[in-house]
Amino acid sequence: MGMWHEAPPLPTGDPNTSPAASRIYRALCESAWEEALRLIEESAPRHDEAAAHAARAVLRAVPPEILARERWAHLTIAPTPPRPRPRTAADPRAERVVALTRRALERMRVGRFADALADAVRAQEAYDADIPRGRIDLGRGLVSALFAWASVAAGCADEARAGALLTRAYSAAIANGERRTAAGAAATLALLHASIGRGHPRDHWASIAEDLCRAERLPLPGALASARALASYDALRLDEARTRSAAVPSAGMDQALRRAGIDACDRRADPAAALAALDAEWTAEDRAEHTTPSRRGAVAVARARLLLRLGRAEQAREVCAAAQTDPELRFLVADIAAIRAAADLSRGDAAAALSHAQAASSHLRSARAVVMASAVEAAALLVARRAEAGEACARAVALADEEGLPSGLVVLSAEDLDAVLSYASAGSASARAIHEARESGILALVPASPVGGPAITAHELVALRLLAGGASMSRAAREMGVTVNTVKTHVRHLYAKLGVSNRAEMARAADAHGLL
Repeated sequence: MGMWHEAPPLPTGDPNTSPAASRIYRALCESAWEEALRLIEESAPRHDEAAAHAARAVLRAVPPEILARERWAHLTIAPTPPRPRPRTAADPRAERVVALTRRALERMRVGRFADALADAVRAQEAYDADIPRGRIDLGRGLVSALFAWASVAAGCADEARAGALLTRAYSAAIANGERRTAAGAAATLALLHASIGRGHPRDHWASIAEDLCRAERLPLPGALASARALASYDALRLDEARTRSAAVPSAGMDQALRRAGIDACDRRADPAAALAALDAEWTAEDRAEHTTPSRRGAVAVARARLLLRLGRAEQAREVCAAAQTDPELRFLVADIAAIRAAADLSRGDAAAALSHAQAASSHLRSARAVVMASAVEAAALLVARRAEAGEACARAVALADEEGLPSGLVVLSAEDLDAVLSYASAGSASARAIHEARESGILALVPASPVGGPAITAHELVALRLLAGGASMSRAAREMGVTVNTVKTHVRHLYAKLGVSNRAEMARAADAHGLL
């Protein structure tokens, strides 16, 4: 992933060498200053060197106005004891950790992603297992190792492991006084949480990164700008999202993915052009290098969203179905299942939509996927006239409100979205954001489902929408991956089912049935 970089060499210093130190660092990461003070005071009588090391890191990070308070002003911490002289002999434990880390990075480079993740996990476990027996000298420093392990985990789409490792990297950087590196870790954590729709931790880490950059007069990291662009998109402030996205110093696939996400719900955008640009970048990147699972999953989700916007629900479903068979995308199962559920609903298959939405909702890794799946599940229950539909609608909107993700609700058609929002609580922030975006004329929704219309097959529906949109028989055949004769067969069936005799009448009848 373009946003992940190995940290520079840093002095070794592990903040996780005692339970007390771990608790102090957790409070530091959460900016829970009073809790940090309480833990420091509790650990002081035990003469815990690791806890004292953590306490000094807290004192370097605590805001001056808090540090001036009486309890903080009287806090005393034992000075740092002199460091032992470095070993002259090679440490076989350190050599094993370094070797595993290097092999993990090399395996990522050549596309052996599952093996790379296994090596990174073994390296971390080997390091952690030796903490009670004394520190391992990693040579290039603990923070560099943590960043390397996080890079592998993120590339393999294991955001939970990547987040835990980056949090440790932030703590270790603060402990070593390396505030530039700490700012980079915090910014990358903000982007990591933004990518899965976790608004509260995203804003927490973004604020920490901004404070560190402001205090040290550092430029804002690119990861922070990307996180802010995603925050604007999630709030449906699409013009702001586009401006922030354009300011991110990147190009190629990264820019194409950001454009695809925004264009999928912006009425003024050309989703066909965005899809073509995404496909072109993907073809070039896939040919040039081994693409990581996280990248492949992001491209699959972006393509499916654009196809949904174009009314090509069957192709969107096929993209998701193919992604679901890729064992390396197991960490993205919820995201892909949620989009597939939306495609099923758009195709008029409420039963399949309900099944895939419920499968996605059971995975709590991605807040964005859970909100999307909850919205589709609620709409499918309404179509099926199930008694629990109203409660499901209220729950979907409440989840969007809690996570700050009105964007997660706009995978529905206008009719389905209105039905779901009718159960929103008074003052719902998501309902208000959607209303404002629709009133301003910028929000594009998924084309209406064909539920209740003629018994048209999925392939006939794709042909219908392409031809009604002005495509020729040959272009429709290319888009669908079939022969022109197959398209002509679909058209004959459509004429019979709609009771028409030419393409113009077919388009009008399809529009009357809500098929376009």
